[in-house]
Amino acid sequence: MISLLQRFVCGVTLATTSLAPVIANNLMVANVSIVSKNTAGDYMMIQFDVSWEHSWRVSATPPYNHDAAWIFIKYRTAFGEWHHATIDTTGHVAPIGSTILPGGDGIGAFIYRSTDGVGTVNFTSGQLRWDYGADGLADDEEVEIAFMVLEMVYVPQDSFYVGSGGTESATFYEYPTSTTPYLVSSEEAINVGQFNGYLYYSSQGDRSGPIPATYPEGYDAFYIMKYEMSQGQYADFLNLLTIEQDANRITSGGARLTISGTWPNRSASAPDRACNGIGWDDQLAYADWSGLRPMTELEFEKASRGPEQPFPNEYVWGGTLIKTSNYGIISDGTPGATLSGVTAGTGHAIYSVTRPNAAIGPLRVGIVSASRASPTRFEAGATYYGVAEMSGNLSEPVVEVGSLSARSFTGVLGDGELDLFGDSDVADWPDATASGLRGGNYGNTAANLRISDRLFASSQVSAGSSTGWRGVRSVPTP
Repeated sequence: MISLLQRFVCGVTLATTSLAPVIANNLMVANVSIVSKNTAGDYMMIQFDVSWEHSWRVSATPPYNHDAAWIFIKYRTAFGEWHHATIDTTGHVAPIGSTILPGGDGIGAFIYRSTDGVGTVNFTSGQLRWDYGADGLADDEEVEIAFMVLEMVYVPQDSFYVGSGGTESATFYEYPTSTTPYLVSSEEAINVGQFNGYLYYSSQGDRSGPIPATYPEGYDAFYIMKYEMSQGQYADFLNLLTIEQDANRITSGGARLTISGTWPNRSASAPDRACNGIGWDDQLAYADWSGLRPMTELEFEKASRGPEQPFPNEYVWGGTLIKTSNYGIISDGTPGATLSGVTAGTGHAIYSVTRPNAAIGPLRVGIVSASRASPTRFEAGATYYGVAEMSGNLSEPVVEVGSLSARSFTGVLGDGELDLFGDSDVADWPDATASGLRGGNYGNTAANLRISDRLFASSQVSAGSSTGWRGVRSVPTP
């Protein structure tokens, strides 16, 4: 559920160091080692075990998707600066019961179930092929490696609707009737304006277009982080920067933020708690560094609703019923934190009237689904595809559609490297003027948590207490 930092010193001459398992929020990586090296091809095989709970793959019935782990590797030589390792597009060894899908650009790889199933996965003796020659390393160079893992959810290619026909603020609809949701049925350009059949919205942007075919509209398949970024993930990120980069990326403070210490030994005392206190530039830096990209607000609605027909004022769990009294919190600040009061038959999310009285701020990522045995989608507050906390806890930053600079976004992926100041160097990515917020947060009303509510869709993202981050990655082209 959070990024897992595994370090060891090994010569490219195959010396290895045994590692103890690292556990966090039910995601475990263990036994990372270099098992072989090919000096003629300048590559080595890095072996690993990975496991996590609540995994699934469903291919025979909706939602026709799976969860996965996104794996990428950082390295450094002689205790110098950390860099992104080039993962080959072929030559990996998938553990029994799994598929390894390289990212296609050398940045990382996905691992997921190869057959249908639900429950804990435990993939052992997987191997990734690191093309160290492409990174300019000599055969006998000593390196230190950080092995990073993020839980993701696959959102398949499909048509979907935006807008619900309800009373949400500034909602999308098909002109001229505000109660008619708009169908996105391809990645072709979307006309926007006051013409019959065009996409329109009453406010929150310039309401002109078109939205170009190059803008990630959500029809094509993509992966999305299963959980909001955690404070432990962000602390790991800071520790693998340079001291100059860290100074520009450190959190500015926020409610219940627990990251402390000095570079390169920053840590979070509540590592599984959703991370706030970071602004748009911080979020873009993390996205670039991890090989992901920002999410668009059309992708937000696709990941939330799936291909289902909308109905007015719905939440991400597919209904309009929502809990209206506060939760209790058990073992707050620990990886096992849960909520009391998660009941059957209603939807659950962390917002103004449900947050525990002693916890005015973000809670542990995935806390709702972890608080009830075998929860339904309603009880887990999960989206159609199984993404957690897309409503409530922290608001979801997105690239909006309501400005020319936003619509110029083409979805280029991060390359794993930042500039000298710790900023993203992806030229395609828009600045904060093109950002907005969707999904609501712990301080909002229930109405702000609805899928199609766009009250804050054109709000520029800042380093506040109620804003989190969740990245996406386009599916590799075969």
